[in-house]
Amino acid sequence: MVRKATRKSPLRLLLNAEPFGFGPTAAIAGFFPHLRPHFDTIGYMGKKHTLDLQKVLPYDAIHDVTHTAKEDRAEDYAPIFAQYDILFTAMDHKIAEEAQKAGLKVFYYDALAWYWPQIPESVQNSDLYIAQNFFGVEERLKTVFARHAAAHPVPPIAPDAGPVQDKEHILINMGGLQNPYWPIEDVIDYARSVIGALRKAIPESEKIVIAGSQAVADALKDEGVITYPRKDMEDILARSKVAFMTPGLGNIYDAAAYNIPTVWLPPANDSQGQQLDLIAQHKMCDAVLGWADIVPGASINFSAEQPAVLAQIAATASQLAHNKDAQARLLQQARACFETASNQQGSKTNNIVARFGKGGEEDVARLVVAQARRYCYG
Repeated sequence: MVRKATRKSPLRLLLNAEPFGFGPTAAIAGFFPHLRPHFDTIGYMGKKHTLDLQKVLPYDAIHDVTHTAKEDRAEDYAPIFAQYDILFTAMDHKIAEEAQKAGLKVFYYDALAWYWPQIPESVQNSDLYIAQNFFGVEERLKTVFARHAAAHPVPPIAPDAGPVQDKEHILINMGGLQNPYWPIEDVIDYARSVIGALRKAIPESEKIVIAGSQAVADALKDEGVITYPRKDMEDILARSKVAFMTPGLGNIYDAAAYNIPTVWLPPANDSQGQQLDLIAQHKMCDAVLGWADIVPGASINFSAEQPAVLAQIAATASQLAHNKDAQARLLQQARACFETASNQQGSKTNNIVARFGKGGEEDVARLVVAQARRYCYG
């Protein structure tokens, strides 16, 4: 954790996370304890599932804007922005733009700097830009952000795994499924199908722990799905023998940091598909349950336009949820992948840590605190 400053910043900090996948909100939840000692006032502004991990943290205020319509943003956000001096967002460029219009300083954390076809103007104009390192990130900073006075790469938001723990269970992590293009009812049907197949693929003697967003957990209580606070999740990761996880970048870095043999579930969005391809190309992948292996004819180009990719993924997931032949193929492939992962000593994904490092949460907090103090004290 960042060393406590001799004086707290009087500037009021508003945190925010993009409501797409689980990575942005998990990142903000990870930054929070490193920032809390340095600011008298910290609030959170967000919507939908991004609130799941934030509501258990000691914020001064949480502003739920789930029901704010696009045309009402400026009016509804104005009284919130008036209570703060700095917006620090994880990847929500629309909120960043509104905050800039309202006169706030904008700090921007980007977990996917390698991915974006174009960087929005509001992001390029942020007062502080922090990019999680990955393949191609440093090269991009040298081009798009070459003239930016405060653009910094940081190591992955991957924790120090600490001493090796006794391995007690198999982890199924369904976080990262939700996005605005995939109706939650269909997400739940898909998650139930996957969990059902994995329960059959994993030997009965093994204890299974299942994590997911609050919406998925609420709908699948009968399957034992729980939304875990980050600290609890870190303990679960440390004690996992093998993991089945969605290939979000946060999960990829968790697998790397904790050296967990991991079977990657089918990508739930375009960036998940692209980053899974990248780690496979660099031989940092243990085992993959691909869409094409499960649903015949499911050939998805993850580099196509995002709406088209997400629509194709949703349609393919629906086929899996309602097709017994596809579910049988999922079970067969899951058994084979579990056997492969179980016979490994550690994870090939661990090589990412050697390449890009870890402990980025502390680096992010240092940059945020330092920039805020410059505004206060010069």
